[in-house]
Amino acid sequence: MKAFSLHSSASKTSRFFSASICVWILLLATPALLHAQQKTNNNGGWSRIFRPTYSILAPHEWRVDSSQTRGCDLYFFSPKEDATDPFSENVNVVLLPIDSTTFNLEKAVASNLTQINQMLADVTILKSETVTENGRSFYVLDYQGKYGVHNIRITQHCFAKGNMSYVLTLTTRIDTYDKYKDIGLKIMKSIIFENTIAEPLPVMVQDYTPPAKGQNQ
Repeated sequence: MKAFSLHSSASKTSRFFSASICVWILLLATPALLHAQQKTNNNGGWSRIFRPTYSILAPHEWRVDSSQTRGCDLYFFSPKEDATDPFSENVNVVLLPIDSTTFNLEKAVASNLTQINQMLADVTILKSETVTENGRSFYVLDYQGKYGVHNIRITQHCFAKGNMSYVLTLTTRIDTYDKYKDIGLKIMKSIIFENTIAEPLPVMVQDYTPPAKGQNQ
């Protein structure tokens, strides 16, 4: 695979999107990693995972990997459907420093569409736009295509916060997207950006109780 670079202020973010795409390709090639991590408590609930600059919800029945392998800060792996299931639907979080004075997210995403077409066959872009939800804006890139024998659907949310960019990626098979969409998007949309932890720490888990009706998550 050729390295991808841009001669623009968005080059780091383009490499960032590319890294997120590469992660799921590598996961397809290394299925042993999907079984390497322990599950959180399997009681059907959720926990909030705390990292140095953000926190995010995780369903207890999904495996959480904070080893930071393959360029990801966190992975969340769905339970295998059966012993022969060759693919674990997953969410990953990738971080990359950016220059907030010159950063242009739309340009970075547009440039990276070329890389997507190089990695996948039969690519269809389903959504590529900035959205605003609950008072915060982020970029949504939703697409599908074929990699080897796998028909894949990928949804990415990109946030720019200060001098850091965050890409959250949900990867499913096309035929399982509807099954995993709600839980995957809930994980990604639960991210909260915080600066209360000064130094990098091991992943911390806190049991999460859903808010009362009418309150924000």
